[in-house]
Amino acid sequence: TASGVGATLDLDALPVSPALREYTERPEDYVLAGGDDYELCFCIDPTVLDDVREKSSGCGFSVIGTIHREPGLTIRTRGGEAYHPARRSWEHFMMEREQ
Repeated sequence: TASGVGATLDLDALPVSPALREYTERPEDYVLAGGDDYELCFCIDPTVLDDVREKSSGCGFSVIGTIHREPGLTIRTRGGEAYHPARRSWEHFMMEREQ
């Protein structure tokens, strides 16, 4: 919101542990909204992606989406359809209109 941009998240690109896949038939809902597994999320210019992979010293990372000029978050399935999670996570930051 603060940056005035939006993002499209590729649901199938999210890392999912084997244990979570065994726990539920819909692991994507838990990946998006639950647990205390922490990952760093950062943005990178796609033109330097290969260089960053090469210099990451074996620290793997996943490309999970794109940033675009239109505000808002869209989550897409492999088929390109919009995905709406069945679960919601805790909102750490209230939007101004909600305060």
